[in-house]
Amino acid sequence: MSFPLLETARLRFIALLKHRPLGIYLLIAICLLTVLSLHYLLTAHAFAFYDIGSDTFFQFFPLQIVQARQLHELHSISWSFDLGLGGYVGSLFDPFMLLTGWLPESWQLGSRLPMFAVRVISAGGFFYAYLRLIRFEPHLAILGALGYAFSSYGMLNAQWEVMHGTEFVQLAIFLYLLEKYLATQNRWAPIAAGIVVGLGHPMGLYMFGLFGLLYALARSTTIPAGERLSYFRAIPTFAAWCIPGLLLVAPLLFPALYYFFESPRVSGDHSALYAELGRMFRINDRATLSAELAGLFGKDLLGSNLHYAGWANYFEGPGFYVGMLPLLCIPQLLAPGASRVERRLCIIGVIGIAAYFAFPALRTAVYGFGESAFRFSTLWISAILLVLGLAGLRRILTGGVWRPGLGLAVLFVFGIPLAGALFLPARIDYVHLSLVFAFGGAYGAIAWHLTRDSTSRSSVLNLLIPVVACELLVFAIPTVVQRNAVTLDAASAIGSYHDGTDQALAYVRDYQRQFSGNDDFYRVDKTYYSVFLDDALIQNYHGTASYFFHATAITRFVDRMNLDRVSPSPNYISSMSNRRDVMDLLGVRYLLSRDRKPDAERDLAYLATVDGIDIYRNATAHGFGTFYSSIAAEARADALPVPQRDVFLLDNVTVDDPASIESELTRLGSDPHHAGLQQRADISTRGDDVLTGTVQTPKAALLLLAMPFDRGWSATLGGKPVHLFRADYGLTAVLVPPGQHAIALAYVAPGRRVGIGACLLCVGFLLLLWRSQRAKPAPLRRMLHSKA
Repeated sequence: MSFPLLETARLRFIALLKHRPLGIYLLIAICLLTVLSLHYLLTAHAFAFYDIGSDTFFQFFPLQIVQARQLHELHSISWSFDLGLGGYVGSLFDPFMLLTGWLPESWQLGSRLPMFAVRVISAGGFFYAYLRLIRFEPHLAILGALGYAFSSYGMLNAQWEVMHGTEFVQLAIFLYLLEKYLATQNRWAPIAAGIVVGLGHPMGLYMFGLFGLLYALARSTTIPAGERLSYFRAIPTFAAWCIPGLLLVAPLLFPALYYFFESPRVSGDHSALYAELGRMFRINDRATLSAELAGLFGKDLLGSNLHYAGWANYFEGPGFYVGMLPLLCIPQLLAPGASRVERRLCIIGVIGIAAYFAFPALRTAVYGFGESAFRFSTLWISAILLVLGLAGLRRILTGGVWRPGLGLAVLFVFGIPLAGALFLPARIDYVHLSLVFAFGGAYGAIAWHLTRDSTSRSSVLNLLIPVVACELLVFAIPTVVQRNAVTLDAASAIGSYHDGTDQALAYVRDYQRQFSGNDDFYRVDKTYYSVFLDDALIQNYHGTASYFFHATAITRFVDRMNLDRVSPSPNYISSMSNRRDVMDLLGVRYLLSRDRKPDAERDLAYLATVDGIDIYRNATAHGFGTFYSSIAAEARADALPVPQRDVFLLDNVTVDDPASIESELTRLGSDPHHAGLQQRADISTRGDDVLTGTVQTPKAALLLLAMPFDRGWSATLGGKPVHLFRADYGLTAVLVPPGQHAIALAYVAPGRRVGIGACLLCVGFLLLLWRSQRAKPAPLRRMLHSKA
């Protein structure tokens, strides 16, 4: 029986594979992503999760909202008072936001799924280009591109924007541009690499530097001895030409670098550097090693999502899966007919992977010894496995299968999961185990019959591509589809941003305008979370809680004040609604509740209940700016118990060196003409990065501003610059001379002006370079190009 349609499709597939191999990859990748996306499209869910990997909903979606809002209003990424007590929101800026930031806020949640698809497809596409540059045939490059795009890392970790999702794409592009430079000596390749690395997290400068060094050393083993000197000259040259690319994105990169080094993770008490350095040379325990071995077959072998039973959790545990086929093919590089380069590559790769599995040193080094989780380093191992496996498959196709090596690989692929089922029966997911056996057995059977004089190798290879695609799709379903996703209206089982809080906030704003007649700065706090700590970013109010990559000042304030954290990490700052006096200190003028418990608190006047939310006005809240006449040393406040210290700070401001502040106030003195003035500070927001108002005082006094101290803020009084400094453990203060003054505060991210200058200089340099190249005689340009 013949099937003309199927035969026609097969012939067209073969023709497309021959003439448009990249198109085949794109077609298959789009088809797989379409199938994976049907769950969201048909059930009105969004690509955001509240299970393991929940930062997609808890953190990155709120940041996506506020960054989109700023791109519309400020045409820049800046400070936001909706981020807890305030912070620079560009520290976790995702370059893919530039593709969706111009969309309305209501579209932002829905845009997450297509952005995930863009990351997956582009990462695989660049990995395809990389494989072609290192001389893999088109059909093998297609398999490699699919394996990279739909790897465990791609399907799970790349769901997280900023670091993990961006790094997934960055690595593929970086590899392509590095090999492009080695092949052509084209300077624009490293310049583009600098741009790509610079658009990511600032930690990427170190991580990609480390990766580039390790890759260059491993790659040198494949270079003929006579060419290694020029190769080792090319690598530092590539690194040097990356610098102009980094400078082109300096307006974004320099502020991110500043806040990275300002972060307590690097320079403060929360840094894990020394602890990790002390543990880096130990050997992984049996549980970690078991999870690593299981990760070769996909994280789901040890359970999915909240049922994951491996190392740490589903997101941060080891996952090196790139398909069963590469694992079966790696031993072929040791076949009797293998070249010396192939054997050397296999030995170095296997030893490197074994060392990674045995010692935690590499994975901790990837994050500057500040993170022990299996994150970006797992992608490095996945890429090594993929390249070694494809090289082994190429060895099979050119020289026939080496059956002893295939038998050894089959024993490994079947033996490791089977051992897990025997010794850890409660942890193994047997559905996933059956898939490992099914696809491993199928590939083993196919490879077993591929001999040197086999005439069906091309047909088998054409069959492998759709089979591998089916495997990758099936293995991706638990990580992508079987997750606790939120609905398109941002509702989930753990809460919704649209829970009545919006209506309560609208009431607060109307009441505030009627009560005060102005729009002076104030804060709102909640005794509940609509979703999590970053509610204010989406609900657009000035709160106190936040979940972010905080800077040192706010972290110092929280720690020294003994404020709550839902987790002992600088990322987490809880609501301050349970610290009554701290609410006054920080200017929390309104409190929202669901249980009327605030009725028992002092000076909280119940106003109304709107959509089930009880609204209270705090009668004793300080303003955004508050004058203090009493100045004390921090040591004096530290000696008090926490409740007494909270009360103490309402009437006294603490600084590092009270004597110098008192001396400066004495110098500023008093003015009899202003003796009748009443101390007052009226300060309003004019945007996320501008505050204006008026202040008046009969004598020189310290004005405490209820915001974290940050060097990005500058202030003027009557148009003249004044010095801002830290007070009350991490807040901002300024000394005000007697009289009435217009006050203005403006924020510019530290390093941005320098970054803009560096960017402009670099643009000028590159224009001169381009013109000099264009000015060369045409024959000379052709000669240089032919040499490259």
